[in-house]
Amino acid sequence: MGSIGLFLDLAGRDLHGTREANGTVWTKETYGAGIDLPDAPPAKGAPPARPHLSPGEAEARVRKEAWDEAAGEYDLERLWEIARRWAVGEMADVVPVARKHLIEQRGRALRKALSRVGTRDGLEERAVAFVLHRAGEAAAPELEAMLRDPDPRRRGCAARYLADLKARAALPAILPLLEREGTELAALDAVGRLGDRAAWKPVAKLLAHPKERVRVAAVRCLGRLGVAEAAEALAGRLAGSEMFTVRFAAEDELVKLGAAALPVLLPRAREGRDLTARRHAIRALGRLALDGKEPYEILTGLLADPDWRVRYDAAGALGAYAEGTGYRALAARARLTARWGVEENPYVKVRLAGLAALSGSSR
Repeated sequence: MGSIGLFLDLAGRDLHGTREANGTVWTKETYGAGIDLPDAPPAKGAPPARPHLSPGEAEARVRKEAWDEAAGEYDLERLWEIARRWAVGEMADVVPVARKHLIEQRGRALRKALSRVGTRDGLEERAVAFVLHRAGEAAAPELEAMLRDPDPRRRGCAARYLADLKARAALPAILPLLEREGTELAALDAVGRLGDRAAWKPVAKLLAHPKERVRVAAVRCLGRLGVAEAAEALAGRLAGSEMFTVRFAAEDELVKLGAAALPVLLPRAREGRDLTARRHAIRALGRLALDGKEPYEILTGLLADPDWRVRYDAAGALGAYAEGTGYRALAARARLTARWGVEENPYVKVRLAGLAALSGSSR
């Protein structure tokens, strides 16, 4: 008997034990298979949350807990303790007040936040991020120096915070972290968000990293950089020997490249030796649905491919071309309808029958 673990985390910057896994997926880790989703955008039209405490009550709560009567000022450590709490219930009103007074401490608050970079406490990490964000450029020199810290966690967190601050000047110091064990994910996140297109080659090297999550992150980083020259490297991750998480991420990022991805997608779709890579290329062409004679002709030709799996994907891809009222859409619908009439494989037949573009045609 065996078991499978599935770890699901829905939002927030997450510190799962000793590892950051923000906005990623994985299949072979301590937690088994896992999915960490980013924060969802606020619902449109949703009413603001009703406060539990009035501003005066929240202020009084913070003063009662953190004011030092002898010194005649707020005690930094007490303020920090409140600022790092979970902002739910009454704390949703109290924590912002504590953070406001914390920022008033200026240099003292910044030094405290810098000393806690790399914390494994997710709630404290939010307080650190808040202070560093408010400090802005004043925090950048210390964070850049931290990129050389012996602790890989502090190095990685410093890179992420520099990206939060949009500190592009720190990129030369962040790039070496791509090659250091334990900081690959943080460096990929930072390089992607800072948008250093010239860094695509060192990023592409990580597509062969032994860890699945690093390969996924490298794919996503290349997609963020949007460099057409990276298309071949991304297409190389479509192979059947690759983990599905990496393959589907690579397909996504190739689609984002648009027409620049065609030189690597068309030959793989036409006669790729690797069936898995071929199917990804076909699906990507359908998702692109670009104007042009060659993609359309390849997909229509694949409707008669000997492999039913290729025909299945080609039908779905051509379905995107069949949407609309133009000549190409009409021609695509005609091809799909004709194939439906002669198709013998039940799976392909059902897919053809289910295409929305053919819902009103005579079959």
